[in-house]
Amino acid sequence: MNRLKNALKPSALLAAIILCFGAFAQGTVTIQTVDNYGGNSNVYTDAPNSDVTITELDADKKPVRSWTGKTDDKGKITIPAGSNLSKEYLKAERAKNMPDVLVPYSINANEPFTFCVSGVLEGQVCEMRSLSGEVITTPKADRLGRVFLPAGLAAGAYLLSTGSGKSHVIAPIHVNPTNPGNYYSTSVSPISNYTKLGDAISIHGTGLNPNAAALSGMWNGGAKTMPVDVLASSPNELILASPKAAGLKPGDVGSLTVSDGAASLPCGSTTIYDAKATLTKRVMPSGSETHLLVNVEPKSLTGNVYAEITSGPVTFDNGGAKTSAALNNGIADFRVISSPGSEGTFTLNWGIDWTKIADALNALTKDERPGTRRARHHIKNNDGTWTDEYDDYDADGNWIGSTSETYGPNNKMTGRKTVRNGKDGRTEKTEKWDKDGKWTETKDETFDKDGKQTGGTKTTPDGKGGTTTQTWDPTTGTYK
Repeated sequence: MNRLKNALKPSALLAAIILCFGAFAQGTVTIQTVDNYGGNSNVYTDAPNSDVTITELDADKKPVRSWTGKTDDKGKITIPAGSNLSKEYLKAERAKNMPDVLVPYSINANEPFTFCVSGVLEGQVCEMRSLSGEVITTPKADRLGRVFLPAGLAAGAYLLSTGSGKSHVIAPIHVNPTNPGNYYSTSVSPISNYTKLGDAISIHGTGLNPNAAALSGMWNGGAKTMPVDVLASSPNELILASPKAAGLKPGDVGSLTVSDGAASLPCGSTTIYDAKATLTKRVMPSGSETHLLVNVEPKSLTGNVYAEITSGPVTFDNGGAKTSAALNNGIADFRVISSPGSEGTFTLNWGIDWTKIADALNALTKDERPGTRRARHHIKNNDGTWTDEYDDYDADGNWIGSTSETYGPNNKMTGRKTVRNGKDGRTEKTEKWDKDGKWTETKDETFDKDGKQTGGTKTTPDGKGGTTTQTWDPTTGTYK
């Protein structure tokens, strides 16, 4: 899922949105509060889920040292400063160049693993602290910024800090309390059919080598054969360098293998693509319009781009917060409409369903039957959870929709969303469970072909062993 955030000024119409464009990537971040404990400092900002740089200032307001990392969904970032920090002597801003910190999505207690920090020099120390401020280990990075921990870490939460001079990169690492110990049966799930140019390649499996330095990847695209570095690993996941870092380009098609020098492990085939989104203003006879444009390379690819407004006083053309459009010569175009007199910020999420429209139409006349699913994306969330996304197919191989599943740090499913597409719209079934695996909610919803919700029910436990069902009210847009 990709995100754009923008600012909307008081009484602004569509033209004003584009005047503020760019605020989602650069600009001021406000520090709200700071608390200190055990040599660590929690800095609370107004920028959730953002790459930020926190700089400590001296009495003359000159920079002393800085830390760059990602805030959580509440805007908090924890800094292993080693001393108390004061809000009056801190400055926050959007990070201009955020290094990649690659860590396997799920690490188990005392399980060997490799992580990687881009831009780190060979021999540079990567300090690992507990949340109480205790320095646990100080390993050194290799030439690619990789660090191998052969004994792993005890269960708990840690802060990684590395850097040279006065600038540091920080990132949280969570270690689960369980260790399944599956090191013997080696297997992998095929990589996604489509891989974004700048994204690291994640491969899931069992019995994988946790020492990334002992592994090498190879891209075979017929006439083009390219080495691909393995940057991070655990017994259940390998993270390889992005296709861009390996010298590949949008439109390249090939297969990927990983070798430990003795044997090669086929990981499937994929197509390389690139996608970028921008907000742009168009001058029309009646005034100006703001559009969300998603551009995909190569332009020959077919698929659906979906967009969602997650916050802010704006809608799409259909009057709703969700919509989708088929790629047309590599472009999907969405008009964004603001409410007159509105103010504040708005956030857009967008993504791509790599499906052939013909496949979806072919499936409409068939009853849904058990078929297969193909892994599409693996998304690591800031709170230690992860989401797996799949394309779903019927028994005849026709694409019928998609499924996304979210798992907690204890490897239990906490959410599942099943989407089924039809010629007149789509249905969505959303299921939720608590961290202990207890069911908490199910929604069955229908949407028309423009993405506008047309109906739905929400079922929850009633606390007495039964359930309570509410119906979606189109007038208020709520369940009653």
